Amino acid sequence: MEIVLSKIEDINMYDPYVYLKKDIDSVFFEDKFLEYFKNFSMALEKLKETFNHKKDKEIDKYFRKVVKKRNDIEIEILLNRHYQILNAYVNNDVRVNKIKRLRENVRKIKDIILISEPTDGKRLKKVDELVSKTIDSVSNKMKIAKRISFDGYSASTVGFFNEFNPDSSMDMDEYAEYVKSFKVKVEELCDRYRGNYSVSSAEKYIESLYSKFDKLLDKYGKKIYYSQSIKLIDDLVVKYSNLEIDSYDKWISEFKEEIVCLKDNFKKIYSDGMYSEIVSVLDKKTSKLIDKMAINNKYLRKHDLELERIYSLYKPEDLDIFDIKFYSSYEDRDKARSQYYKMTKEQQNVFEMRIYEEYIRIFKANIRKLNDDIRRVYSKKMANEMIDEINKDADLHIREKAKMIGKPIPRNSWLIRKKLWADVENFTSLKGVNFRKKINPFMRFIVRNAMKNKLVIEDRAELDSTKQYIFVPTHYFTEDAIGMFASLDRQAYMLMGTTDQIENNPLLLAALMLGFFHVDRMDDISRRDCVSKQNRIIDYGTNFINYVSGSWENSENELQPLSFSGPYRTAKEKGVEIVPVSLYLVKEDKKIYVRYGNAIDISKYDEKKSNELIRDTLASMHFKQMSKHSKPIETIEIEGYGKTHNLPYEQHIAYMESVADEYWGQYWSKPFAKEEIGVRAKKEVDESDVYSFVDELSRDKLVELASQLSEPMLRRYQRDERYNIVKYIDENYERLKNKHTKVRKRVKGK
Repeated sequence: MEIVLSKIEDINMYDPYVYLKKDIDSVFFEDKFLEYFKNFSMALEKLKETFNHKKDKEIDKYFRKVVKKRNDIEIEILLNRHYQILNAYVNNDVRVNKIKRLRENVRKIKDIILISEPTDGKRLKKVDELVSKTIDSVSNKMKIAKRISFDGYSASTVGFFNEFNPDSSMDMDEYAEYVKSFKVKVEELCDRYRGNYSVSSAEKYIESLYSKFDKLLDKYGKKIYYSQSIKLIDDLVVKYSNLEIDSYDKWISEFKEEIVCLKDNFKKIYSDGMYSEIVSVLDKKTSKLIDKMAINNKYLRKHDLELERIYSLYKPEDLDIFDIKFYSSYEDRDKARSQYYKMTKEQQNVFEMRIYEEYIRIFKANIRKLNDDIRRVYSKKMANEMIDEINKDADLHIREKAKMIGKPIPRNSWLIRKKLWADVENFTSLKGVNFRKKINPFMRFIVRNAMKNKLVIEDRAELDSTKQYIFVPTHYFTEDAIGMFASLDRQAYMLMGTTDQIENNPLLLAALMLGFFHVDRMDDISRRDCVSKQNRIIDYGTNFINYVSGSWENSENELQPLSFSGPYRTAKEKGVEIVPVSLYLVKEDKKIYVRYGNAIDISKYDEKKSNELIRDTLASMHFKQMSKHSKPIETIEIEGYGKTHNLPYEQHIAYMESVADEYWGQYWSKPFAKEEIGVRAKKEVDESDVYSFVDELSRDKLVELASQLSEPMLRRYQRDERYNIVKYIDENYERLKNKHTKVRKRVKGK
């Protein structure tokens, strides 16, 4: 298709509805429309080149005005066409497919609206409301909510629960199987609501459905199985009270295993409310025995001695920066020593701080191991009390030592920093989740209004509020984390892996109120606990955000790096879907464009395939935003050379500088932290791996193979140098520090 524009008034020729009138009934009409617009936009850019750059905004404004005027009428024609198609079908199976197609085409219609209204969400909301109203109207006429039919069973939804009539002679295992089979029917009914109604209407029906189901479970649970449950608890306590203990470790392991098994059985037969009640009784009766036996076996003394040992090893005033425990090999240690004495004083400070940070990390890792053992041998209540005291004392010790030797001291309060020490059992609670859900709308309003850039929600997938989701966003700029919080329409916890920010950035108070949890990517126990924390969040009935890339994208040759596996593991274990989110900042306009993709069900994929799917989906979404919103590169005139682009001579260095600016544009107390980059094991074999054998070659063999190896080894060296963002920041430390003095605040004495 060729469109020629000779002057501004020719924009009036733009009328895809007239041009594509013959295709109005085609299922591909929206795609053809968007293709037409793309070609028209290219012609518009050519038109701009014939004018002074000052005219660009005038042309754009005129163009938007013309397009919007026509869209007001024609968008409704498009929507009505789909409503008519939808109303024409009454067969349930066919109709569900039509609803699915309608929703897919509505996303394209939204793209059409965004052509003329890129920052106005009112029309988009109106379209959503109109679609929801139409879907609900058709479903109500067909009485979808009042009839149920599957597996040869047909009845009214009113009479559906009359079928739940278990035999009172069933034992708990038989009753659990009966409840499980009935839950399958309840879920099928929920899926029917989701497929035939708008999201908001489906949610109301589903909430009502589970409310009725819970009442039935409470009725039969109290009437038949509650007394049996209490007896099982009492029998368990008596059994382990009378067991002879050869090994307390074996005794506590088997006891806690049976407690977990009992909780799992209770979960199968009770409503959430009654389950909490019976588990409270279980914990109370078993905790007394556990703590009594742990004390009798002198575990208090054992842990006191271990704590003394950990403190005896942590003496920063005697820190040897060339201790072998900070290096992977003696060769690395000797190389670091020789380089250290060639550094400037500022570079030596950076090096020493890195070692000091590693020293603290090892100390914290030892505390985590101790806390892990305390969790293993005591009840939850007693372990919480002991661990809270240990963590506070350890944190105070670090602060006192830092002050004594002139190292940076964390500025945030313990209220925020205690998340750095929290394990699976005390990083949040059900009360905390419910409190955050209540204040979430208010907190989102505050955060959104505090942002420097304006949020523009381009597209928001329809998500069920009765479900939990894992949100996986892109990670490119300073405000993408706060923008993610502000753009969500629900409460979610955010995984954070940057210790220094939690210690020093005052904005983390807002993150605390919204909900966040920490992972120390350099510590095995913390990484293991991270997945358990994610699972706990889902169990508590809320959502979480995981930046699967681990850190900002640090290489210009990747739109999105391969994902960490945390989201996959929780999604697989808990049966929840993953929602990709792409955030794109246009610095010139101070706007953040946010696009929510459709929820992804990864249950049928393995880990590698799931991570690749998440990566590729985010990369595709981000690329589309780049194509749509990025500002064109300016053309400049150089006398004697003609027209050229204003790209920097060394584009790679310009990119590294922009990444460094993002890292440094934060509140820090110490030099750039290695953990901010993220630690990721290599999943794919690349050229560096293929030629890594060269490092092991003898000098004579290397000389012999030099001609064959020179080219690949040179490429290997250049790539290693090219994408080493840590090295780039270290080498430009002084310049970057001075550049960001207004933002980056250094502590006294450093």
